[in-house]
Amino acid sequence: MTKAILFFCVVCFFTITLQAHTLKGVITDAAGHPIPFATAYIRETASGIVANEQGEFLSHLKKGNYKGEFSALGYEKTILPFTISDKETTLRITLHEKMYSLKEVIIDGKGHCTKRRIR
Repeated sequence: MTKAILFFCVVCFFTITLQAHTLKGVITDAAGHPIPFATAYIRETASGIVANEQGEFLSHLKKGNYKGEFSALGYEKTILPFTISDKETTLRITLHEKMYSLKEVIIDGKGHCTKRRIR
C-alpha cells in the first residue's frame, strides 16, 4: 500500500512538472545595460517576478499566450505579449528612461532652530 501511494505521488509530481514550461529573460535599458531588480507581472496568472542583479528573471508557466508588464523605477512600463510553447521561451525586454520633473519647489525658512553647544 505504501509503495502504491509513493508511486502515485511521484507520477503526480512529474505530470505537474512536465506541464510547466520555462520562461526566462533579461530586462535592459536602451544602452543594453541590465536593470537590477526590475519587475515582470504576468497578467493571466496575476503573479509577479523580480529580476536579479543582472536583470535576469525565470518563471515556469503552462503553454499559452500571455501579456507581461515589465517595469522599473525611472523607466516607462512596457507591455509585451508572448507565447509559451514546448520549448524554453526567452525574452529580451528593453525599458526606456522616464524623466520626472518637479513643477515647483518651495523652501520655507520658518522652522525653529535652536543653538546648541557641542562639547
